[in-house]
Amino acid sequence: FRPAAPAGEGVTNPGTSEPGRIPPRVLMAVLLAALGVRVLHLLQAGTAPEFGVPWLDQQFYHDQAAALASEGEIAFSGFRSLLYPWLVSLVYRVAGPDPVAVIWVQSVLGCVAAGLCATAAWRLAGSAAAALAAGFLFALNPVVPVFECGLLTAAPSLLVMAVFALALVRALEPSARPCWLAAVGVTPALLLHLTPQLAPVLLAPLLFARGGAPARPWIVGGFAATLVLLAGLHAGIAGKAFAAGGSSGINAWLGNRVGADGIFPKQPRAVSYQGGYQDPIELLAVEEARRLTGNAQLSPDRVSGFWWGQTFSEIRSSPGRWTALMIRKAWVSLWNAEPPNVLNPGFWKRHAAPMLAWLPAGWGILLVCSAPALWRSARRTRALAVAVGLGLAGLCLFFVNSRYRLPLVAPMSVLAGAGLVAVRGAFVAKAWKPVVAMAIVILIERGELT
Repeated sequence: FRPAAPAGEGVTNPGTSEPGRIPPRVLMAVLLAALGVRVLHLLQAGTAPEFGVPWLDQQFYHDQAAALASEGEIAFSGFRSLLYPWLVSLVYRVAGPDPVAVIWVQSVLGCVAAGLCATAAWRLAGSAAAALAAGFLFALNPVVPVFECGLLTAAPSLLVMAVFALALVRALEPSARPCWLAAVGVTPALLLHLTPQLAPVLLAPLLFARGGAPARPWIVGGFAATLVLLAGLHAGIAGKAFAAGGSSGINAWLGNRVGADGIFPKQPRAVSYQGGYQDPIELLAVEEARRLTGNAQLSPDRVSGFWWGQTFSEIRSSPGRWTALMIRKAWVSLWNAEPPNVLNPGFWKRHAAPMLAWLPAGWGILLVCSAPALWRSARRTRALAVAVGLGLAGLCLFFVNSRYRLPLVAPMSVLAGAGLVAVRGAFVAKAWKPVVAMAIVILIERGELT
């Protein structure tokens, strides 16, 4: 590969200063790296007893997807979106109700996400080196394969955020087409049905949109049209429109109540049920809301609103405690704080796929490598950094751990690719601010890097 050109000086489209298509050999190298990691991971993890066995949230998604695939009846309470079960059902229609088939599909889509990150970095920095760095950092992330190996919304959310990162970079280019502006609105709407905590990223394109008011209707229009389509999807398959957010109230309360640690949704009491799997968080939300209101007929549609009221009541009653909790969550977001169950990537590395321990590009590395990019004056770089910040802020309102933070690996990889090119240029130009920024983050993250 030829040496990286300075930002904005790569292969350009005729008559513009914008990069053209990413060099095929760069894209191919990234795709092969991502594919190699995933094949090795699946070969190793496939021998673990947990592999391909749905449980808790995964059991819900599996049951709903299997019912949709067989065109059977589904019980839809409005607590969780059916978008992910519907997507899984498309795989089940072809391969049968086999979670392993979904795992392979999600792993392939992970390779696609790596390519999207490389393409976004190419458009952002105009550099083959930035594209390679972003793509390899994504491909060599040790947490991404863990959540591709289960029926969880984290995997499709990661792909959606990779699309968002590319769409945001393209939408803020001087010659951006309206389709990119619409796409950057579509993706947060999808996140509302997959990982709603990250939906605040929508504010980034609205804040940084070129052309101001004329550009924003395309973004808002893409967002609104997608919500309408998803409401129609729910009406078609469950007979009930659904805008998203049915579980947000109870999760907000569990993430902000007295005794919350901000990492894991600790329930105040156990719940029990008979028959097939039921979501314990949903059961808790409905049972406790009915008990506290004295209304045994309180509909599930009104449960979320009740818990939002409880959340705000607890915040008002002890604002100092809540502020300290939010500061703790913000600090925890810089680290790999994990829940104590098999969704802990550390557990997966030890018991299912030890090869993940050799992958170097964890969250700490991404933070270190992206820090120099913050000193770049490019509007698109700042917008992407603000989007990541908004995503983290959304997480801090609920829980902060790798499962929910996973989708942010995509835009962080893009920023890290641009940051590595920026720090190299800073050394050449003897401009030390980006280098100092990188050194400061290394000091903060030294525990994660060793």
